[in-house]
Amino acid sequence: MNFYFSKFYHDDTFELGFAFRVKTKDSDYEKMRAEYSEAKDLSISYNILTLHLYSFLSKCVRLIFGNTKMIISSLDYRNAIIRISKKAKRSWYPDVIVMDWTQTNIWAGLVRAILPNSKIIAVEHDVSFMGINRLFPLDEHVRTSFLKNEIAGLRCADTVLVFNEKDRQLLLPYLENDKIRIITPFYRRYKTNQEDFEERNGILFFGAMQRSENIEAVRFFLERIWPLLNCKQDVVFYCVGGGVDKNLIRQYVTNNVVFTGFVDDPSDYFQKAFCFVVPLLHGAGIKIKVIEGMASGIPVITNDIGIEGIPAKRARDYIHCDTIEDYVEAIDNLFLHRERCAAYAENAKAFIESTFPLEQSYRDYRSIVLNLVE
Repeated sequence: MNFYFSKFYHDDTFELGFAFRVKTKDSDYEKMRAEYSEAKDLSISYNILTLHLYSFLSKCVRLIFGNTKMIISSLDYRNAIIRISKKAKRSWYPDVIVMDWTQTNIWAGLVRAILPNSKIIAVEHDVSFMGINRLFPLDEHVRTSFLKNEIAGLRCADTVLVFNEKDRQLLLPYLENDKIRIITPFYRRYKTNQEDFEERNGILFFGAMQRSENIEAVRFFLERIWPLLNCKQDVVFYCVGGGVDKNLIRQYVTNNVVFTGFVDDPSDYFQKAFCFVVPLLHGAGIKIKVIEGMASGIPVITNDIGIEGIPAKRARDYIHCDTIEDYVEAIDNLFLHRERCAAYAENAKAFIESTFPLEQSYRDYRSIVLNLVE
């Protein structure tokens, strides 16, 4: 969001505002206000006790009334969106409203009711009903109800932005073809030296460790794959990302298993790694960590869920695994044959540069917004 917001902010064609549901004294929000001081701030702030109360009520609504919106969103989001929309109507009626993530998009009907003359863009970072299908494979009611809620929100939007062709195809049975557009998700390239794979001994997992799918993936790797590696005495597994549960650290940490927690710049750990593992078992949509691993020039080892929405070629741009044995064989082979690492790295970097061009994507996004207004 910040990448594209910054582009629009520094484009003289646009007058921008932003609106968040924030905790009182939120440091990221304060940074946002400082960096974009000329943008209109319509945010709504809640203290921590109020948010805990909303969280409790949201769980009650989910469990007692079966409201599947509360699987991914909450009543404080709903309340904030109503208050923000009314605030915008009173003080600054926007031509275009961009709603980010399914957590907000499912409430798009509320925005449409309060601001009927604004155009709405819904940004689907992932098509969430796919993730819900994987989480609740046996609960048809949950899957059907959540799908209905997500699509109802998107139908209230004038344009829906997705990050890959696969997500566009998922939405096509429910939305008009010309309503769905593709933009490139923001990703970082971490600097690495492509000449020193012989000296590296790191296996890297990278991601926010408060997310259940990342916790599950790390547990799966350390319990099912790590014990079978022939190279495990000579390598170090680095789990890089904030929000690590202390129980996870106590259970798995050794001299060869390192949990770094949040780091400002993970480049050092990318530099240590001869491979990047993404053994996800759940989740949906494009995985930014996979793009970042490939863009940074590290051989990526992943499965169908990890590569979802990324049209890379297996055995050329990345290494595809379907079974535990596939992961073990891929990691041990890369460790023994480091010359293959450089080949995967170069192919992956070239693929990302040609497939996910950020600057061109902003120009496309800009045209989408201007065409909506016109």
